Amino acid sequence: FAINVNAMGKEHPFNINYYNSIGKTYFKMDLYNEALKYHKNAEKLTLKLFGKNHSNLINTYDHFGNVYSNLGYYDSALLYFRKSMAVCRQLYSEESHLTKSKYKNFGQVYAKSGLHKDAISNYQEALNEMLKEFGTKDPKIAGIYYQIAEAYGQLHMYDDALKYYQLSLKSNIIDFDETDIFKKSTRKGALDNIGLLKALFGKAQVIQKTTDSRSDLIKNKASLKLLMVCDSIIDEMRFSLINNADRIILSQWTVSIYKY
Repeated sequence: FAINVNAMGKEHPFNINYYNSIGKTYFKMDLYNEALKYHKNAEKLTLKLFGKNHSNLINTYDHFGNVYSNLGYYDSALLYFRKSMAVCRQLYSEESHLTKSKYKNFGQVYAKSGLHKDAISNYQEALNEMLKEFGTKDPKIAGIYYQIAEAYGQLHMYDDALKYYQLSLKSNIIDFDETDIFKKSTRKGALDNIGLLKALFGKAQVIQKTTDSRSDLIKNKASLKLLMVCDSIIDEMRFSLINNADRIILSQWTVSIYKY
């Protein structure tokens, strides 16, 4: 970055991406104040060079939103996500898939702040457009189905939660189209193993919550099988990981599964 500044000056357009990249790095390190500082630099330079309706501001405002969301400043997060959407509307129109996809950001903030009904309505708005862009078999679609399922779970609407966990599995596994939640899920053909793991574990938890007694053998067996599949996926993934941080995360998942 310093070399780039020395060669082309502080106000070269390339510096905008550098500022945001550095901010993202600090975000991943949980150094949020540093992240905000660099995203602010990116915002200032974009406004100076290109004005208030430039595509660079879409990503920059999204970065602000993500940082504030992780800090728990939900009003500020929503403010910046709305700014991002406003630029999308100016550049691409209200009906653009880029504009509609921003509803997912709103959904995530509402979910974190405990407003799960608002989260679901915004997720659904994003989902309708994302299905047109990506189709039914895509990790992004599986991810938003999972988030809807989680929100329904928080509302204790377990039948709806199970429905969306199953849709998440169907979207994540290429040759899996089973609608019966008690039929065995397959790992073969999974597009995203982490997403698969989360959906299976979430589904197992909800099945357990809807089980009236230990004598409900069908539900207990179904939940146990799902947890066993989760454990197998973790074992397979652990051997392929080099990053120690990822291995620690998987170990934490294993503890959660066995506790459950």
